[in-house]
Amino acid sequence: MTLAKRLPDGQRSQAMVEFALIGPIVLLLLFFIIDFGRGIYYFVTIDNAANEGARTAVRSSAEPGTSATLPRNSEVVGSIQQHTAAVFLSQDCPNGPIDTSTAGSPPPNVGWIYITEVPAPTAKVNPNNQPPNAPGGQPAIGATAKCDAIVPVGTPLPGSQIDTTNVALQVTIRYNFVPVTPVIQGLANTINVPLVLQAYAIYRTEY
Repeated sequence: MTLAKRLPDGQRSQAMVEFALIGPIVLLLLFFIIDFGRGIYYFVTIDNAANEGARTAVRSSAEPGTSATLPRNSEVVGSIQQHTAAVFLSQDCPNGPIDTSTAGSPPPNVGWIYITEVPAPTAKVNPNNQPPNAPGGQPAIGATAKCDAIVPVGTPLPGSQIDTTNVALQVTIRYNFVPVTPVIQGLANTINVPLVLQAYAIYRTEY
């Protein structure tokens, strides 16, 4: 005598049909929860990394009037990359403007770093009015057709002979998040809008 009674064929067929209807929905919800958790994890990670990068950008051990130990873009990037992977200095305009269009999004599963003035510009700034937008040790570079001029902290403001100090800098990370759920991937591809996570931190320079 068995402990469990065998289900009649009709009930077994009904159970299979019910599972066939409900199973895909349950799996979809499960993968959605996984993707949601991944999204939160990546956002918290790049948010912490942006804070670390901003701290690096504003700290200095240099003596007053020197720039030998002032930070550069590369040091900010190195600090960020210690806290997150696949995040690089923007290939286009690392010190602005930030291209927020679909075409300006990073590649899939890659983040771009921007170091700019506050607020971060999303359109090109007139070179004659460009405020400091880079750490004090970064070499100055003139504007190009697409990118803003790189003006390190310490450079006098346009029309002034006074060196800038205690300047607010903003470090922004834009990460192109790709879901693992095919349905969500397909939806993003259908509307042709990448899921870009963005975090930033603002600190004032100590030099």
